[in-house]
Amino acid sequence: MDIMWLLAGTAFFAGCSGLIQLLARLRTED
Repeated sequence: MDIMWLLAGTAFFAGCSGLIQLLARLRTED
């Protein structure tokens, strides 16, 4: 596997996970 694709996938997954956690936190606060 190409390293660039692996890093891109990891960064994308981490970004989506962080975004979901942020939305969940905002919904629970509201």
